[in-house]
Amino acid sequence: MIEQTLHGYASGHHLVASSIKLSEKSKLKMEILSDLSGPEIQSGFKEYYTGYFLPEDHKAVLSYTWYADEMERPGCVWTHSLLIEPSDLRTIGVDIYQLINMFCRPSNSIDFLSYNKQIFLEIRDYSNSINMDNAKLQYLIWAIWGNKSPAIILADNSNDYAKEIINLWTRQNNDLKQGFSFSTGSLAIRKFEKDILSLQVVPRRILNNVLRIQDESNVLKEISDIKTFPVWVVKACELQLKDAWEDINKFRSKFGIQYLRSESLVQFVKLYVGAKAEIRCLNIAEGLNIIEKIFPTNEKEEQGSLFIELYSANEFREWISEDNSLKVLVYLVGCKWLTVNSVQLEKLINQGLILDSINSKKLVRYLKNETSNIGETMLKIYANTIPQEMFEDFTDMELDMCSLLITLNPAFAQCEKIWKQSRGFQQEILQCLKNQMKRVDLIDNILTIVLDNSLFDFGKELYGLYGEKSINIFVDYLLGFRILASEKFESIKEVCKEHDKYCVQTIETKYNELDYRQLIMMLEITDPYSYSVAKMNDKLWIQIFDKINISIVSDEDKMTIALFYFPVILQSKSTFPLYIVGFAFEIIHSSVARQSLPSEHWRKIEKLLPENSWLNQWDKCKRLRKAVKRKGYKLKAIEDKENFDIHKGIGGIHMRNGKGPV
Repeated sequence: MIEQTLHGYASGHHLVASSIKLSEKSKLKMEILSDLSGPEIQSGFKEYYTGYFLPEDHKAVLSYTWYADEMERPGCVWTHSLLIEPSDLRTIGVDIYQLINMFCRPSNSIDFLSYNKQIFLEIRDYSNSINMDNAKLQYLIWAIWGNKSPAIILADNSNDYAKEIINLWTRQNNDLKQGFSFSTGSLAIRKFEKDILSLQVVPRRILNNVLRIQDESNVLKEISDIKTFPVWVVKACELQLKDAWEDINKFRSKFGIQYLRSESLVQFVKLYVGAKAEIRCLNIAEGLNIIEKIFPTNEKEEQGSLFIELYSANEFREWISEDNSLKVLVYLVGCKWLTVNSVQLEKLINQGLILDSINSKKLVRYLKNETSNIGETMLKIYANTIPQEMFEDFTDMELDMCSLLITLNPAFAQCEKIWKQSRGFQQEILQCLKNQMKRVDLIDNILTIVLDNSLFDFGKELYGLYGEKSINIFVDYLLGFRILASEKFESIKEVCKEHDKYCVQTIETKYNELDYRQLIMMLEITDPYSYSVAKMNDKLWIQIFDKINISIVSDEDKMTIALFYFPVILQSKSTFPLYIVGFAFEIIHSSVARQSLPSEHWRKIEKLLPENSWLNQWDKCKRLRKAVKRKGYKLKAIEDKENFDIHKGIGGIHMRNGKGPV
C-alpha cells in the first residue's frame, strides 16, 4: 500500500488531502517542496517530478507538480505526492511506468476525498522492458557518483532526464548518498531549511538567474560537452540496465559493510569490472593490480591482503571460473609491497641514505632495471626521500639516473646543474617532465631555474609543458625583470605573441613602471589586430606613445611602434591625436614607397585598407592614404610641410618633445 497527499491552492498553498497523518516537520517540508519551484513558470517546465525523504516519518516521497493554469492567481500549482516505504523503493522501481501512471491531476470535477485513501499497487516485474536512454543514464551516473553534490544539470524540458532519475532513485537508493533528493524542474535553488536538493534539473535559459540568488550548487557539464564517459560509468550503466547492480553490491559487501557506502561505489565498479568478476572470470592478480591503482596509498596493502584472504577462504567462488592460485603466487613474487609495510620500507630507505649513500645509489641503479611492483614502490620512495641538495651527488649527473628520479619526482628538476648540461641532456629532462604528472606548486620554480641557467632557447618546450602558466614569466624575462641566461629568446617571444591577452594585461597593469625600451618590447610581442587590443581603452595607447621619446629611439624601434599603432588607429572607433597618426602613417607609407615593408606585415595591413580603382590597383601608397582619409584624418594636414614631410623618410616628422608637430 502507498500513502498519498495532494497540495494545491485554496487561500494559499497548503495540504488539500492526505491518506496519512504526518509529523509537523514532515508537513512543513512537503508544503515547501510541493509549491512552485521558482518565482515564475518556464516553458517546458510546467510539470516536474520531485523526490526526497521524510526522516521523521520514515517515508520516501515522489511527487508530480502541475502548473494550475485554471487558477486566477498566478503561480498556483497542484502537487500529487506518493509516500513510499524506503525499503519498498527498489521493488516499486521495477516498473517506473506503473509508478508514474499513478499520478493524477485534480480537476474541478474530482472529489478531493479520493486523495485521502491509500493506493494499492500490484508489483509486476517489467525490468526487462524498461526503455532507458543509455546516454542519459550514463550522464546521470556520472553526475551523481562522479561529482560533488548538490549539483545542477541543464535541460530544455523537465522530462529530459525524468524517467532515468526516477529509475536510479528507486532502484539504487541504497547506493545513493543518504537522503538523496532531486527535482526535474527547479526554477530556483530548491531546499528545505539548509539542505539543498542533491540533484536539480534547471532550465538552461534561466541558470544565471537561479545562481544569482544562491550559488551553493555545482553546475555540471552538459551531456553534449562530454565526448566519452569514463569506463566505470559505462560499466555501471550496463549493470543498471541488466539489473545486475545487486551483484556488485554482494561482491563489495565481502570487503566489509563500510565499503557499501556511496563514496566507495566508483572504486568497486572499477575493481569488479577490471578484475572480470562481472563475467564470472575473476582474476585475482589483475584485481591486485587494480587495487594498487585505485585505492589510496594508505589502504592499498590492507585491501590487497584482504582480497587475497577472501580468495583463499573461497568467498569469491560464484565469480571465479578457474583456479587463481598459481596466478596469485606468481604475482606475489613480483609484488613485495604486499608483504612489507610501506612505512617500514620508507624508514629503511631513509636509514640507508644517511649511513651508506654509495650503496643506496647502487640499489637505485639496480631498481631502475627492475620491473616488479616492489621495485617501482621502492623507487618512488627513494624519489620522495632523497634530499634536494643531495640530488647532484646521488646521480653523479648521469642522464639515466636524473631522468629516472625526475620522472618520479619533478621537484628534482630544480637542480641548477641539470640546466648547465648539453642541449640533448636538457631536452631529455624536459621530456621526463612532460611524461609525468605536473605539480602546480613547482611550475614557477622550474620555469625560472631553466631560464636562469640554460643557454638554450627552450621557450616552445617550456610552453608545451606548462601552457599559459608560463606566459607571464616569459614576459618578465623579455622585459628584463629577470635575466635570461640564453642570448637567444626568439621562441619565448613567439610564444608570447600568440597569447597577447597576457601582454595586454601586463601593459594595463605595469605600463607606468616600464621604460621606453620595455614598452617597445611589449608593442613588438602584442598583436595589434587582436580582440584584446581592440577592447583596450585607446587613451592608454596614447599615454604609452607619449611616454616613448620618439626622438631617441632607433629606426628599427620606430618601425616596431608604427607597425603596432597604424592598425590600431585604423581599427579604432576613437580619434587619435594627429601627431600619432602622422608618425605611424609616415613610417608605414615611406616603407611601402621604398618597397621595404616585409610582406607578412603588408598582408595584415592591407586587409584594413580600401581598394583602389582597377587602374590604380598597383598603388599601395594610395590605399594607405585613402584609409587615413576614410578614418577622418585630413591627409593634407598630414602632408603639410609645416607639420610633416612624408618625403624625408624615417625621421622626417619634426616632433616637439616627442609629441606635437612643430
